[in-house]
Amino acid sequence: MLPLGTWYRPTVIKWRQISSEFTPAGLAQCDILVIANALDSASNTRWVLPNRSAFSPAEIAAVQNWVRQGGSLFLIADHMPFAGSAADLAAAFGVRMLNCFAMDNRRRVPEKFFRAEKPCSIAHLLRVLIPL
Repeated sequence: MLPLGTWYRPTVIKWRQISSEFTPAGLAQCDILVIANALDSASNTRWVLPNRSAFSPAEIAAVQNWVRQGGSLFLIADHMPFAGSAADLAAAFGVRMLNCFAMDNRRRVPEKFFRAEKPCSIAHLLRVLIPL
């Protein structure tokens, strides 16, 4: 998978990766802040609960003030531990992150997908799309 900034680069958008703490001065240089699957340093190697916030209280306040002043935040969080690490920032905007995995553990017959020529099961699609 390509990093977010490499698959969409129109000439009107300038991408910049921020690898330091969010500050009012740094955020003032942005129109849109995209955060995808942020983790704190401890969660990079161990996915154990509880997940620590990826953002300090000062960073959360800086982002919150920046949004109030017209900045746009696009916060993306996948399954645990990403949602847990983004929960404090999301909560500052009234959003509750569920830090979990979505699973369907019901035992049931796989659905079938049909092409004009022949049926194709989910198991077959997974073997084709995700080779072992």
